[in-house]
Amino acid sequence: MNKKLKIALWILALVLAGVEFSVYWVQDMTSYILIYNWLIYAINYLMAMILFIATASNRFVKWLQWLIGILIVAVTTAWIFKEHVNLIVSTSDDGKHEVILKEYANLNDKTVQLQRRHLIFGRKMDTLIGSSTYKTIAEKTYTINWVGGQTAVVTYKTAPSGPLEQKFINFRWSKNIGYYNVGVSLTGKWIERGHPQNYFLYDKGKMIYAGEGKLYTYIDVEETQQLGIYGIKLIGGKQKPSFTIVLNSDSQLEPSGLIADGGTITICPLSLNAADYKVYKKVE
Repeated sequence: MNKKLKIALWILALVLAGVEFSVYWVQDMTSYILIYNWLIYAINYLMAMILFIATASNRFVKWLQWLIGILIVAVTTAWIFKEHVNLIVSTSDDGKHEVILKEYANLNDKTVQLQRRHLIFGRKMDTLIGSSTYKTIAEKTYTINWVGGQTAVVTYKTAPSGPLEQKFINFRWSKNIGYYNVGVSLTGKWIERGHPQNYFLYDKGKMIYAGEGKLYTYIDVEETQQLGIYGIKLIGGKQKPSFTIVLNSDSQLEPSGLIADGGTITICPLSLNAADYKVYKKVE
């Protein structure tokens, strides 16, 4: 091989090694996590290839290069199968927002939700319940549904025969709203589009949900969990359903702190079927 080409390849190998070292340094020194593990795999295979083809003239050094190259390939390949990374990047319809979930199918690490930083890194935002033992992405027992383009609702199983969990991820921003009681803002009656027999009612801390011919009652604060300023979770149990209510972008607050008539909400049941999500409009 041409001497200049060998020098160029070795310079490339040093650059690749520096990039890999930098990635590990960032992960060790910050809370950032590499989103794409294949970058490390690719760097390792490229460095191994350089060791195989840009060999020294000395026979001993050449065999040493080949041995190191074989070790790099073997270890990298074994690590690929050991980690078995399942990466999900779900993007909103307008392409402005994304939900990133990273799962190690063969490790006991929890599945993490990441917020992208500097293209290839992600900041750890949360973990999925039960994900150290049950791998919901590998089992395909999860859904990510975008509500109104700016809110993602992640629904997933927590165990082979366990319950579903729901995660509310909001990207909607407001410049003039600090904090308010989402439950109270829902005061009034909301009916499902196309199915007026199904409704949601909030009155003085008491919530009534009518669906599929059944009535369910919830008590605000005791059976709810506020999710920022645009969502609230109603916690049911064996006798009544649990679901998340998302305030859609057309739900505008009046000076009284209540949502104006004509606004809409989306009721998101604990279901892996997006068709179960229904839009309700405020009528009184």
